[in-house]
Amino acid sequence: MAHYDFQVYIRRNSVWVEIENVQGVSFTYGQQRLTETWSPPVYIINGRRPDLIGDVNIGDYVSVINTGTQTLDYKVTNYQVNYGIKSSMDTWTMQIESLFSQLARSVVTTDTGGNSGIACEKICTAAGFSLTKSGSAALPFNGAGTSTTNLTDANGLDAFLTAANTGESGWPYGQVYLNNGNLRWRQTLLFPSNPAYEFTDNPASALDPQHAAVFDEVQFGSLALNYADKVIVTPAGGAAQTVGTGDTAFTTNSYSSTNAGALSMANRYYGLLAASDSVPVSLSFSLEQQSATAVIPNQYVELNDQNFCSITLRGTTYYATILGQDMTSSPDFTRITLYLCASANGNFFTLNSTSLGVLDQNRLGF
Repeated sequence: MAHYDFQVYIRRNSVWVEIENVQGVSFTYGQQRLTETWSPPVYIINGRRPDLIGDVNIGDYVSVINTGTQTLDYKVTNYQVNYGIKSSMDTWTMQIESLFSQLARSVVTTDTGGNSGIACEKICTAAGFSLTKSGSAALPFNGAGTSTTNLTDANGLDAFLTAANTGESGWPYGQVYLNNGNLRWRQTLLFPSNPAYEFTDNPASALDPQHAAVFDEVQFGSLALNYADKVIVTPAGGAAQTVGTGDTAFTTNSYSSTNAGALSMANRYYGLLAASDSVPVSLSFSLEQQSATAVIPNQYVELNDQNFCSITLRGTTYYATILGQDMTSSPDFTRITLYLCASANGNFFTLNSTSLGVLDQNRLGF
C-alpha cells in the first residue's frame, strides 16, 4: 500500500530547518476546464504548535519533501495562526506558491518579437526568472511567429500565458511547463505521444498490470463543460479572427504576427471545444488503494511533461490529457482528483503513437 510522508522545511539564514507537527498538505494546480484560466501550483500546509516554528514572513523559502523528491523555489505567500484555549491547541496554516505565482505578481516591460518561445523567454527574463529548454540544449526557442508588441508594466503571468497560448498550432500553454519548480520550454516535436499513466477498474486486465493504477470515482460530463461553437482570437495589432457561428463563444488573445496565425489558433481551439460527446472530465482515487508498484501522476512537485493518461472503465478505454489536479493529504490518508481534457476534444493525430497514431480514431491536427 502506497503512502505519502511529507516533510516541510523553511530556510533560515541559508540553513533549511524542518517544521515539525505538520498535520496536512493540500495541493492544487492547473485547470478544471479547458476554457478556464490556468492556475499556478499552490500548497496549503496545516500544523500544530506554531510556537516551535518561530517567525514566518512573506517571501520565506519553503521546501516540501516526500520520499526524497523536493519542491524548489516555493515561497510563503500567507501564514495564519489560530489560537486555542491552551497553547497546546494552537494551530497554523501556511500557503506557499511557485514561480508561476510569483510571475503573476510581477510587472514586465519588454517586447514579444520573434516567436512564441522567444517571447516567453523575454517575459520571464523581464520578471527576473530564467526559462530553460527541454531536450537538446542545441534546440532553439521556437514556436509560432509573434509580432513585436511592446509591453509596459504588463502582468507577468498574463503576458506569459498569452505568449505560450500563441504557440505552435495554438495549443494552449502546450510548450511551457514546470520542472522541479523551474520554468521549462518544450517544442511540439517533444510532446509525449503515449500514456504515461494507466488507470483501470480491473488491474488484472490492464495492459501493464504491474504499473496500472486504480480509481474509485470517474465523472463523465457533456463537453458543454469544455464547449464553445464560436471561437474568437484577437492578435496584437491585428483583426479578430472568428471560427464558428454559434452563440457560445470562447475568446482569447495572441501575440501572433499575422491574422493567418491567429486564425490557425482559432481553428485549433474550435477543434478542441466544438465536440459534444460525453467523456471523462475528472478522475479520483486514494493513494492508499494503489499497489506499491502503481505509477500515478506526481502530486508533490508538478506534472512536468507527463500529462497524458488512459482510463479503462467497464472494458472501454478513454485517453485524456491532465489539465489540473487537487490533492489533500494527512498522515493517514491521501485523496487525489485529476481534471481531464478527454480524447474527444484533445486527441490529435500523432505519428508513431500507439494511442494517437491510429487512423479513424483521432482528429487530424495541424
